[in-house]
Amino acid sequence: MSKQVSLRFSDDEYNALAVLASKQGISLTSLLRNAAIGLVSNFPITSDVTLGDVDKKAQSLSSGSKFKIRDLFDAKDWESYSKRSRLSVGRSFYSAVENGTLSMKYRFLKKDSDNAAIYEKK
Repeated sequence: MSKQVSLRFSDDEYNALAVLASKQGISLTSLLRNAAIGLVSNFPITSDVTLGDVDKKAQSLSSGSKFKIRDLFDAKDWESYSKRSRLSVGRSFYSAVENGTLSMKYRFLKKDSDNAAIYEKK
């Protein structure tokens, strides 16, 4: 069973970490987890899919193309990413499309029967 850890940061510390995570295109949780796991030698770090990875793949689609994030990647590549990062990038991409930096590039259409979001490239 997974374990959970809580941390407290000052506002300045939190803001600095949030900026660093944003620059790397990953969640703050992923940044902290990767940093902590990186301190343990010989411990495998699963790779994380980032918002930048998804945007780069989706940019190659034709305007009007409909897609699910997972379909942008080869099945083997998609499975190589941690489940945690796949879920996280889905939430981040949705947020960026609905309210942020990707709203001019993509449009959220609906969720399918598997609860996967379907987008359209503008």
